[in-house]
Amino acid sequence: MREGTPRDELEAVREAYRTVTRGSAMGRSRMADRVAEAERRHREYRAWAERRIDDLERENEILRREVVGKDAELQSVLNTKTFRYTTGVRNAYGWVRSKLRR
Repeated sequence: MREGTPRDELEAVREAYRTVTRGSAMGRSRMADRVAEAERRHREYRAWAERRIDDLERENEILRREVVGKDAELQSVLNTKTFRYTTGVRNAYGWVRSKLRR
């Protein structure tokens, strides 16, 4: 019993090959879509992260300037005559308070 001629078998093999390659092409296409989506998400995340880094650097610079200003203000207070001349009194007061806390 013959199932078909060699020509029919060749057509069946060709059709099977087309089906397999079509499936592979669809698989490659789906994979390419997934890769493209992952790349897009990565670019978006990277852009967000870079904006966030820039914002944080600006905030840090503002804080640095504020600290420098506070340090200068503190030094000006520490250098006043009143503060310098009352150092002994403040130290004695601190010593007395430490003894009373026990």
